[in-house]
Amino acid sequence: MGKTYCIYKGKKYSYNIEGEMIRIISDEDEESFENYIDLMGNVAEDLFSKLVSPDELDIICSEEHEFKYRGEYFIPRAISQKVLKENKILLATDSEKVAKELDFIMAEQFVFEKEVSFEDITELLITRKPLFEFEDRGIEKIIIPQNKIKRYIEKYLEEDAHEMIRRYCIYEGKKYYFEPLEEKIEIISDNNEKDFKNYVTVTGKVSDDFFSKLVAVGELDDIYLERYEVKYKNRYVGLLVINQEVIRKNKIVLYTQNEKVTKELGLMDEGYHDFVKEVNFDDIKELVITREPLEEYKEKFKNIDTKKVVKSKGEIKEYIREYLKIEVPM
Repeated sequence: MGKTYCIYKGKKYSYNIEGEMIRIISDEDEESFENYIDLMGNVAEDLFSKLVSPDELDIICSEEHEFKYRGEYFIPRAISQKVLKENKILLATDSEKVAKELDFIMAEQFVFEKEVSFEDITELLITRKPLFEFEDRGIEKIIIPQNKIKRYIEKYLEEDAHEMIRRYCIYEGKKYYFEPLEEKIEIISDNNEKDFKNYVTVTGKVSDDFFSKLVAVGELDDIYLERYEVKYKNRYVGLLVINQEVIRKNKIVLYTQNEKVTKELGLMDEGYHDFVKEVNFDDIKELVITREPLEEYKEKFKNIDTKKVVKSKGEIKEYIREYLKIEVPM
């Protein structure tokens, strides 16, 4: 599974090459960006772009992911929410010899597949290859160890699209986003608080904008999963965050993996059991925020499911904006 992108002022963008210039493309209406115009001359309402020279870019590169399984590296067929929920991933190879040795099944001519549990994946190899005038920088290889692979995938999905759901903890009466480590909890803040240090990303980069602190689970007041759902046509469905933005042009993106609900509400099949639909924000009746216990911490925290119902359109937008403030880098 790979993708190509450019980095401009530290942020990833898709791009088009236009002569000697690069057109960077964003879902957000950023400063000095204009509405994107496609090759047919159509003006996009929800895409924005800016023409820059290659000298203004940090880099243009391609990125490939390979999962190590039983001593061999394999490309995933897809990296999606389904991967995290089911704790397994579909790997592929074009080698008939390897396929026979490791019990892969032919999916199509010259392509063999196997669904593998994350417990059997020993590492994730990320290969970043500079392109065009950046080629002389050399290829970068990053190895994500087994205990950080799912954490990386969560962040990878958050870059493009992810269901609006997140784990939180309460520490000394304050709410924090957190990442579980082997024996500790890493709480993360966008403020440099007492005893916090610069956050180190899962790929090993030191962040100047986020700070973290390691604490024992026993030091926490609470820990839980927070899920966001909206009421649309008398059905409750999840929200999909696209490029860190939910509300654009008074629109909102619904998300579900429930096929019955999909048929009732006319959602579109995005593949891998993901169904989405963009609707007018004004058609949303209410937002429901559910706090659910986390299975792995149930013994220490005897919390119960709680729900908060928000009906004011202004309040709904504020809750969504608050969620979107957390953009912890990879």
